[in-house]
Amino acid sequence: MRERKALTSHKSKSSHRKESYSSKTKRSANNPKKTVNVPKERRKLVRSAMNYIGVNYVYGGKSPTGFDCSGLTTYVYQQHGISLKGSTRDQIKIGKSKSLDEAEAGDLIFFKNNGRIVHVSIVAENLDSELWVVHSTSSRGVVKDEILNSSYWRPKVAGVRDILD
Repeated sequence: MRERKALTSHKSKSSHRKESYSSKTKRSANNPKKTVNVPKERRKLVRSAMNYIGVNYVYGGKSPTGFDCSGLTTYVYQQHGISLKGSTRDQIKIGKSKSLDEAEAGDLIFFKNNGRIVHVSIVAENLDSELWVVHSTSSRGVVKDEILNSSYWRPKVAGVRDILD
């Protein structure tokens, strides 16, 4: 398994912590040793999302001065000529549904609380037993998190949508 640097929540308000996204491959869900190409459009979209790591959370925020979760997804997709509008509850209706195992870089993952869709993130990487997302959280702003092994995020996963294909 690849070793990763964990992003922490110990960032100053003015710092913008960024990681490079240069991987051109991902591990196949059916065969963790086999790699498949991640299309260029998906890599570019993830790189764009990662540019905003460290930006503060702002309720209703839709710009690099501050994002909420759906504001981040809307802004990043818009940079790539794709119109996403509305709240997480609106965005979950767009695109094609996928299983969590099929999630690819650039897909959207939605989260629920008490049966209601409340959060959205952008898939950064789907590795053999790790699923990395970029999202704007109310407590930490825009961060990159691994969600499959998270006792907080994993139980809240509500669905995956492919907006790019």
